Amino acid sequence: MLRHLANHPNNPVALDDLALIANFFDAGPNFHITFACVVRLYCIHWTWLRQVRQLFVADAREDDTQLRSSSATFPHEFSHMDAGSRFEIPQRLVTDRLILRRQEVSHAPEMRAVIEESYAEFSLWFDWCAQIPSVQAIEETIRRVRANWELGDQFLFNIFDHADRYLGVCGLEWVDWKVPAFEIGYWLRTSAVGKGLMSEAVLTLETRIVIPAGGRRVSIKCDERNIRSAAIPRRLGYTLEGVLRNERLSPMGMPQNTMVWAKVFGTPQSALV
Repeated sequence: MLRHLANHPNNPVALDDLALIANFFDAGPNFHITFACVVRLYCIHWTWLRQVRQLFVADAREDDTQLRSSSATFPHEFSHMDAGSRFEIPQRLVTDRLILRRQEVSHAPEMRAVIEESYAEFSLWFDWCAQIPSVQAIEETIRRVRANWELGDQFLFNIFDHADRYLGVCGLEWVDWKVPAFEIGYWLRTSAVGKGLMSEAVLTLETRIVIPAGGRRVSIKCDERNIRSAAIPRRLGYTLEGVLRNERLSPMGMPQNTMVWAKVFGTPQSALV
């Protein structure tokens, strides 16, 4: 420790004092101690302990700063935004019949009105619809969704027709930018079903976001009994990869089987073997 202190660039103890301390330990009982020497050793002792502690604390802080600095500059090869940063998700998409807008808190009253209108159907499939949510609860959900958008984890749109009538929700519920892979989710007000509107919205997500972003996989999940929802991926050329049995609970607490539909783009690695 004495050697470390002597070589330290900010050593607070004089070198002759260090030599005195070293001689004391080396000489053992043969070392002649005068009263002045004892007093000096006592003073050195307290000064040395206090200042050595400050040095080691400073060293620890310097090491911690270097560690933090190295962490901050660590390559982000696993960052979810590496792939996504090359493609900016549009906040508004327009089709022949629809306008898809990034969700806004101001949309909450319209959303609640549509959920109330469609509650008899929604309560069969969606666990978030065990009861009709309040406007305040919907606003909080939208705030979380908007925060996830900024993180690059979730991109949800509200759907309007060209007369600005609120129709429902669609978007990328889940994203893995390393693949990239996407999962599409959606719901449509009961009075608007049967017109191909959601198929149009899902196809827009594929052609305007998934494919331009370099997506290799896009999937859709729905309840096995939800015939209308399953008709959309079937119509758009998705493949039924399987059924997850008892994968989730319905709003009534009953187990549900989940169908997994998917499209892949590019050549899977297994096909190259």
